[in-house]
Amino acid sequence: MTRTLLLLLLTTWGSFALADFTGKVVGISDGDTITVLNGKEQVKVRLDGIDCPEKGQPWGTKAKQATAKVCFGKVVTVIEKDTDRYGRTIGVIERDGDNVNLALVQEGYAWWYRKYAASNKALEAAEKSARDAKRGLWQDPSPIPPWDWRSGDREPEPEMSDDPGELTHWINADSDKRHRKSCRYFGKGNGRPCTADEGVACKVCGG
Repeated sequence: MTRTLLLLLLTTWGSFALADFTGKVVGISDGDTITVLNGKEQVKVRLDGIDCPEKGQPWGTKAKQATAKVCFGKVVTVIEKDTDRYGRTIGVIERDGDNVNLALVQEGYAWWYRKYAASNKALEAAEKSARDAKRGLWQDPSPIPPWDWRSGDREPEPEMSDDPGELTHWINADSDKRHRKSCRYFGKGNGRPCTADEGVACKVCGG
């Protein structure tokens, strides 16, 4: 009897723990994190299955602006999927029947977060479409995934030439190795911006 009651309580709690709700968006932390009113409670929501560029990362500010344009001050529906280790709700955001998570990927303001949404074919297709059309962050010849950007301490990127055909790489003055923008060694150590044919290609990124 006790065991049956416990199972019933756990099942009931689970049904309440993840419950869709509708509310007004009152805050935008970044491209993939918003705050939504659920009654009088402010709920921080991490958009499920996507990962936007970080603050300080190229396209980070534009991603936040894109999310704000669609959501801020608007009434949305949060389809709850889970809760992350920071206590944030993980969910899909819908506004007027449109999937905001999917739209951000389609417009090139977010990556398909394959680590946590490997089976989401819609997000996978949306990212491919944006990449092929060079929308948003895909205009960058070597965009850095946010999870790589967060993987370690990074120095500010050096200012590059306005002409993408010129100083698009980084050369280390000590090793003479040339690194792509996506390489973890880009902008590190004693070096300078360089062209794609200077120095020796890095074995990690292919130079």
